[in-house]
Amino acid sequence: RLRRNACYVVLAVLFNERDEVLLTQEAKPECRGKWYLPAGRMEPGETIVAAVRREVREETGLECEPLTLLALEERGPAWIRFVFLARPTGATLKTLQDADAESLQATWWAGEPSALPLRAPDILPLLDLAARYRRSPSHPATLPQELPCALICLRPISCRRTRSSLALNCGTRWIRCMRSPIT
Repeated sequence: RLRRNACYVVLAVLFNERDEVLLTQEAKPECRGKWYLPAGRMEPGETIVAAVRREVREETGLECEPLTLLALEERGPAWIRFVFLARPTGATLKTLQDADAESLQATWWAGEPSALPLRAPDILPLLDLAARYRRSPSHPATLPQELPCALICLRPISCRRTRSSLALNCGTRWIRCMRSPIT
């Protein structure tokens, strides 16, 4: 669940049965009228999966089922984006008559997304990643699991590997390991 010391963003890539991608037209003044994938910030106390469902619903009008986590992107310790492949499960696509502060409208797009005025080109590699995963999954379907805990402590570690050993540095000392505890 989200706390207040980091910005967590969710983004969803959805395709329909005709292989069209779901895009939303932005309503924010700085990018009004430009197209992007459904995305937005998580709210405090919200789970990652609940956030992706909410963002897709708010920006496109559609309900969705997240299928797998495609990528995890970070820009420093305070900004993390969770990229999901999802499928539509119902409801009605948002039209211009439904425009609000979240988005102007949504559409299923069959053409090359770069032909549209995009909010940012950073979605183009994500669309390629999603298309490749759909053709040949590179990992089993994976969704974040919510584990109850009162406190999250992030501790950076570094790893040093030689031909015969592995050592983890957990702050102030090196710990020799026969094999990595991380796969």
